Amino acid sequence: MLSSRPLFVYGSLLDREIRAVVVGRAPASGDVSAARLPEHGLFRVFGRQYPLIATRRGGMVHGLLLRHLTAPELRRLDTFEGDEYRRRNVNVQDQENHWIAAQIYWPRPGLRRDRRAWRFDDWQPRERKIMLARAAAWCKEQGLSRSAAMGD
Repeated sequence: MLSSRPLFVYGSLLDREIRAVVVGRAPASGDVSAARLPEHGLFRVFGRQYPLIATRRGGMVHGLLLRHLTAPELRRLDTFEGDEYRRRNVNVQDQENHWIAAQIYWPRPGLRRDRRAWRFDDWQPRERKIMLARAAAWCKEQGLSRSAAMGD
């Protein structure tokens, strides 16, 4: 069964390889498209290298819409995001400024944010390899196969 709403992702899931490991496959190019969430911003989770999303006046979060995710793939993503995040409904804009009903991983109350903004371009050269290794280790711990695109 496919998800009825696309999933808006931000943070480390913007990285194609990390996304493929976590989802268990590399989504087809037609199932991934750019989108944005106005009036929001990305901030570092306090003491961590990954982000949380929060409302921010005048802000804009650029991310990706993932379409046609299956129920098992969404369960993998839910498990990967852990207890700190839960999926919730949100409206995002596509590249043509159309509003799209989607889901997003929203931080649970109590998850502390750092004052510093989180930027993918800053994170990727420093943390990507570490996160990719953690995602692969997570798959192994969960008894899940990694994506065929990753050599499994």
